Amino acid sequence: MRAQLDIVWDGSAPGLAEHELSVSALNESLRLLLAAVRRIRSTMLTGASKQIDLRIKTLGHGCLSLGIEVVFPDEPTRDLFEAKRVEETMTELLDALDAESRGEQRNSAVRRYLLSLKGVTSQRYTARVEGKFIKDAEFGALALSPETDDHPYPREIVGEISGVLFPPSAPEVVLMPQEGKRLQLAATARQVEQALALRSAPVVVRVINRTHGKQRLLSLQAASERKPRPSPTEAGVFVLERWRDTLERLGR
Repeated sequence: MRAQLDIVWDGSAPGLAEHELSVSALNESLRLLLAAVRRIRSTMLTGASKQIDLRIKTLGHGCLSLGIEVVFPDEPTRDLFEAKRVEETMTELLDALDAESRGEQRNSAVRRYLLSLKGVTSQRYTARVEGKFIKDAEFGALALSPETDDHPYPREIVGEISGVLFPPSAPEVVLMPQEGKRLQLAATARQVEQALALRSAPVVVRVINRTHGKQRLLSLQAASERKPRPSPTEAGVFVLERWRDTLERLGR
C-alpha cells in the first residue's frame, strides 16, 4: 500500500533556487525522513517497518516541490485495517513535524531529520492516502529543542505483554505500560518465550532506557511475584547488619 507525501522546501540550500534536488545537500535528510517514518510505524505495529521505502515520483516548480510515495510492505493478513494504519502513520508523522518545529519534543527521529535540513527556511508537507487528504503542516523558522545526551539508565515498568517478535527477525517484546505509550523492547529469544508465558497477566519489566534507539529488556516477571521494596529504615538495617565488620574496619 502507498501514501502520498508532498513536500515543498524553500531557502538557500544548494539547488532549491533552481528547483533541483542536491544529493550532496539533502540526500541525508531524505534518509532521515525515511528513518522517521519507519520509527513511527514500528511503534504502532510490529513487523516489516524496515521494508518501508520512499520513492520520489515528481519534482515540481516553485522552490523545490517533491512528490513522494511512501511504500508500505504488503500485509495481506491486515487488509481490513491497513489503510487505517497507514493513515495513522502519516498523521503521526505530520503531527511530529509540526510539534518538533515549535520546540515541543515529540519524536527524536523527526527532530534529527529537521536538524539535517541546512539552508531550508520554509517547509510544507501534505499527506494523502488513496487520494484522500489526511493532514498538512507548514512552518518557517524552526525552534527546535537541543539534542539531549543519550545516557542509558535502568528503569522498572509495570504493564502487560501486547506482542512479541520471533527470530529470524530481531527478537522483541512489546509492552503496554499502565501509564504511557506502548514500548517495543529489544530482547533475547528466551525473553520472548518468557513473555509469551506471561502474556495473560500484569508483568514487571526492567529495561535499559535510551533517549535514542530501542530500549533493551533486562528482565521480566509476573507482577504477582514482585517482592515489596524495603523501606529506607529496613534498607539501612540490612546494610548495617550485612556490612557491619567492614564498616567498623573502615571507621578505625
